[in-house]
Amino acid sequence: MSFFARAALCSLAASFAVPPAAAAPPPLAPEMREVPSPQPTAPSLAPPFVRASFVLEPPRVRIGELAALELVVVTPPDHHVRPIEPPPSVPGFWLVGVEPLPVERSQTRWIHRTRFRIRARELGVFLWPAQKIEIDGPDGARAPFEVPAQTIEVASVLPEHAQRATPYGLRAPPMAPPGHSGLLGAAIGSLLTLSCFGLVARIRRERRLRRSRRELSSPNEPFDWEETLSALAAAAAEPDARRAADRAALALRRYAARRFRAPTHCATTPELRRTAAPYLMHGRWPVFLRLLEALDDARFRPDAATREASVRSQVQAAAAFVHESVPTAPSA
Repeated sequence: MSFFARAALCSLAASFAVPPAAAAPPPLAPEMREVPSPQPTAPSLAPPFVRASFVLEPPRVRIGELAALELVVVTPPDHHVRPIEPPPSVPGFWLVGVEPLPVERSQTRWIHRTRFRIRARELGVFLWPAQKIEIDGPDGARAPFEVPAQTIEVASVLPEHAQRATPYGLRAPPMAPPGHSGLLGAAIGSLLTLSCFGLVARIRRERRLRRSRRELSSPNEPFDWEETLSALAAAAAEPDARRAADRAALALRRYAARRFRAPTHCATTPELRRTAAPYLMHGRWPVFLRLLEALDDARFRPDAATREASVRSQVQAAAAFVHESVPTAPSA
């Protein structure tokens, strides 16, 4: 078989093996064509209803720290929240300040924030009270709204005991070993205390004895009474009776203050009359007060110049009082 005959036979076999292609349908009329349905679109977000709550980050506050508690109010657009009055006092906290924040505006909602700065002062779990607010709408209508209360936990600042919410209590003393009594320690403490008191008393007694020996062993040193007698002699030689009484009263007061530790330098004669007599001049106290009253009478009376004889006699009586109170040296 020739080459051309074999090619004709293969093409004939292939035509019988392949099925004929389907004819294309005729085009439809315009009125019979299907119109594609529109795809559904997401509806626009509706304005939200009013919501409000307290926000504290972190929700746990350490004692003494400054925290920011925010009151967040979400409203539809064109709504306004009236100024918020903070509570007068909250248990466990100090209210440091109130700060209204700028309003966050969007197409669907407005967010109003008010920040309360607080400082924790006590440990425990506390309840921030509910807050009443008022919201003004676009038409001017005012609507009240109440924000629920907020729970706040205040913890300790100790890092190793962060879960502890109460202060540490008193520790019990260590138990004494058996057979040991505390009487020995108490006795030793009592002896030491008595020894200290005895040492102080002995030191004070030695000081008094040393002072008395110094006054009696040095006759050339001017004693208190010698200075007082010299001042009284100068007062007796004063020609003016009023000035003589004044100098005598001053010398007598200084003598009583230095010799008997009497409070005569800071009190008037009526005040000295109302006070108790000093221990060292208990028997001489009434005579001393009568001398001061007589000298004061001569100092402050308008007719003191006519009572010169009386003033001289009072000065002599003051000198006699000093002579009687001079200590005498012990006999050998």
